[in-house]
Amino acid sequence: MGKASLLTDTVKEGMEYPIKLTDENDNVVYYEDSNGFWFRNVYNDFNQITFHEDSNYYWSKSEYDAGYNEIYNENSDGLIRMTLKLNKKELTIKELEEMLAAKDIKLIKE
Repeated sequence: MGKASLLTDTVKEGMEYPIKLTDENDNVVYYEDSNGFWFRNVYNDFNQITFHEDSNYYWSKSEYDAGYNEIYNENSDGLIRMTLKLNKKELTIKELEEMLAAKDIKLIKE
């Protein structure tokens, strides 16, 4: 069984499935079906999902640069994806370590 619904039975009373709640920009911030599956999303000011979680214990979070490009994504499966924009074609190990350390990622040299 997954995580319990974020909505109480009192709140859901009188609502029909699927329950779909949207924000002022028509982004789906919460969805729940009659089988108990639900998800919620958090959006930034540019309608991009910055956090997602669901009743199956899955979550993901994203960060975006000033050009609205996703530059960082991490999820509950342990996947971390980063897009690094470099001003040069070569990096020292120290420079790479510093860039990764900003995201609490340690570079392991094998």
